[in-house]
Amino acid sequence: MYRYYSPEDDDEGADSTVLLAMIIQMAKMIGLHRDPQQFALIEDERVKNVWRKMWFKLLRFDAFQSFMFGVPLSINNDDNWDTELPYLKTSSLLTSDPSETYVMRFMNLEYEVTLI
Repeated sequence: MYRYYSPEDDDEGADSTVLLAMIIQMAKMIGLHRDPQQFALIEDERVKNVWRKMWFKLLRFDAFQSFMFGVPLSINNDDNWDTELPYLKTSSLLTSDPSETYVMRFMNLEYEVTLI
């Protein structure tokens, strides 16, 4: 986040735009754009939830950067990503942490904003 606003950097986001595009491509290479339900090796619900959170944070960063610097989105709806929104299952251990419920609500709101 510092790189967005750093006063000594006069590139107006060029470095951070390239860096985010590289991070997004790396995330796609390891499969973060695919829902973890598609992979039988991933059984832990917490791991699946973190997977989804990471992808949707990238969507949010991409939308934020597009808005701030007037660059096109790096992740389009045409990119064939199928990751579901992060969610909590009532039987999951994740519900034991009340802050997790807040995080999930906030992430859903962030996603709705990125769709605008």
